[in-house]
Amino acid sequence: QSEAVFRAMDTNSDGEISLEEFTKGLSDAMEGEEAAMSESPALAAFRELDTDGSGFIDLQELRVALDAAARARPSEEVVEAIFREIDANGDGVISFEEFARVYAKLEL
Repeated sequence: QSEAVFRAMDTNSDGEISLEEFTKGLSDAMEGEEAAMSESPALAAFRELDTDGSGFIDLQELRVALDAAARARPSEEVVEAIFREIDANGDGVISFEEFARVYAKLEL
């Protein structure tokens, strides 16, 4: 089952899941739930990643999400690069506003 999820998210079939593919895949996976939710797709995706309910996504939460989505575990360097890209103010956590900014750019 996880291999099928990976193949579905790896839209360019390069064997890796980019941030754009991950976000799109996560959004697609939650489409069925969105009808029942009164929140935006970005907020739903953010809450899915914020597993400790802190209101922020930390590096470990992003790492777990990327590990779950990928067939091959992304390198620490890749995870950290994605995290730094989203964490615009460099405070070590991803706020909803930072996440939503990136999510909006990736949303089709």
